[in-house]
Amino acid sequence: SELTVIEVGTQEQPTVEPFDPTADWQIFISNRYNYQIKYPQGATISLFGPVTFPSDDIPFGMTEEQYLDQLMKEYTDQLCVQIEYSLGFIYISAPPNNDDDFFVHCGNPAFGAGETIAKYENVYIGADLYQANGYEFIGNTPTTGETLDLHNEIFWIYLEDGTRIAYGATPRSDATYEDYLMKTKEILLRILKTYEALP
Repeated sequence: SELTVIEVGTQEQPTVEPFDPTADWQIFISNRYNYQIKYPQGATISLFGPVTFPSDDIPFGMTEEQYLDQLMKEYTDQLCVQIEYSLGFIYISAPPNNDDDFFVHCGNPAFGAGETIAKYENVYIGADLYQANGYEFIGNTPTTGETLDLHNEIFWIYLEDGTRIAYGATPRSDATYEDYLMKTKEILLRILKTYEALP
């Protein structure tokens, strides 16, 4: 058999828009620290301002409460932003919170007794690829299918402007590390990829 072209087709092929899995996500915007990040349905956002400071920082004639009020006005409750999703978390710590004296603990781990294994992985923050450094924590009583309070992980990234981002698994007793890897980590990485610095 033979196929013969009678007339060359002129119909344009339809343009297919790339699928964006984050299209219906909500957006958190920090006007104080000039960034935005998207998060999915089911995620929760918590905001934290200054809660502590070195005692020798208090200006003369000012009480601790007055100084804390002054710090809150200056740094706002967006000094530390926490996104919790399923079995994991993301913390975004603004540059003023990342020197030697933290105003508020923001994604700083408190490991129990056990082994910490240094790890690193490449991750996109917005359109830029970074190396995240962190730890996998394994408690002193390792068992198959151990829960996240005995086996979890945390990673950190420092951006050029001094912003510190931490992400990882939430220690809890009702899910395993394998559950986190299968159900949550991919979404955390997708959230991080929506981060955008604002002018």
